[in-house]
Amino acid sequence: MNDKKDFAFDGPNTMSFSRDALKSLKEGSETVKKHYEFWGTLVSNFNLARIVILILTLIIAALLSGLYFMANKPSLVFRTNEKGAALVYLPSNPDSVFNEELVYSTDQFIRRHTDLNPVSVEKSLETALQMVTKPVRDELLSEINSQDYIGTARKYKPAYNLEIGTIEVKKREHPYYTTYCIVNINFIKPKNFLRVHIYEITWRKYPRTDTFPSGLYIAKLDHYDQGDIKTNLK
Repeated sequence: MNDKKDFAFDGPNTMSFSRDALKSLKEGSETVKKHYEFWGTLVSNFNLARIVILILTLIIAALLSGLYFMANKPSLVFRTNEKGAALVYLPSNPDSVFNEELVYSTDQFIRRHTDLNPVSVEKSLETALQMVTKPVRDELLSEINSQDYIGTARKYKPAYNLEIGTIEVKKREHPYYTTYCIVNINFIKPKNFLRVHIYEITWRKYPRTDTFPSGLYIAKLDHYDQGDIKTNLK
């Protein structure tokens, strides 16, 4: 046979190829690539570019909004003296006392003076003592000790509702100011009963400080326990 040199029979079902024949078969089995797929890469890059552009747009919009608000922000104006130092704002009359200050101070003192919460009673009474002048402090401290406010609160752990009536400013004669208020204390436990307290407080105006910006201290305290007769709070 003419092709004998390329292959030989080793058996009935076996064919042995020469090296050149195997090489030609291998080359013929390979598929020749005629084009490349690049559409998916373009779509992926396009989507990424859209995301980056969106993020940059949001950042630029935020920066422009900030610049707009900064440009339209009202100027900060403050007064200075002849040397250029800033002047601290003070009321036209530092000794003036507003009714709101008197009402607030009276409300805060009553809440601390009537506090019977076993957890906060001691702290509340300490704050109340800081709101009075020395003569009144001695009287109030004697009352606290004689009535054993702290011991009673911790022993009975009372539950109650505090109803503070309208606080009235009765008199204004600088530096003294008088306020008046009726308070109903409705006890729920250890038993249900009512106590009515009347407060008439004379405040003295002192210079304002960081500790007490109002400068108000109690110069006279008239406190009456009316018993269990409920009083109109108005």
